[in-house]
Amino acid sequence: MGWTQVADDQVVWQLHDGRPKVQPLPFKPRLRPLSHARLGDKASPRSPWPTSQGLIPMAAIYLLEQRTDGAPVSISRVAPAQAFSALLPHAHCFDLSDVDATRVFTDDYLTLASEVPVFKVRYAPDLDRLPELLHTIVSAADIASGDALFV
Repeated sequence: MGWTQVADDQVVWQLHDGRPKVQPLPFKPRLRPLSHARLGDKASPRSPWPTSQGLIPMAAIYLLEQRTDGAPVSISRVAPAQAFSALLPHAHCFDLSDVDATRVFTDDYLTLASEVPVFKVRYAPDLDRLPELLHTIVSAADIASGDALFV
């Protein structure tokens, strides 16, 4: 769809002026053989974001959940009160024995959960249904950016 990829599997982020922002890192996307065969030339051979690009505001977080029941793509907004719990399994803390660092880590994730809308996306891992998945995510992003309530 022409978007620029700024992360692969993990996102490096930080609070900057009280807002969560993504730090783009240069990397080479790693597609599985079937995905590479299907997407081939459409997939960028490397991230075009130089590290000097700076921080990018984080607009939303989409937690992906594969399903095998053949159901259509579904997306739902995670209630702000549950967002912290939904994000925590994806977090990486490097030294839980450092009480001060753990406190900062926890505070940062609480800020992330309160400042950035979190969505749960359920989808079938099927490249033929990729357009449906992308359309659903784009529609949710459009609704979220318009400050509309999305449930």
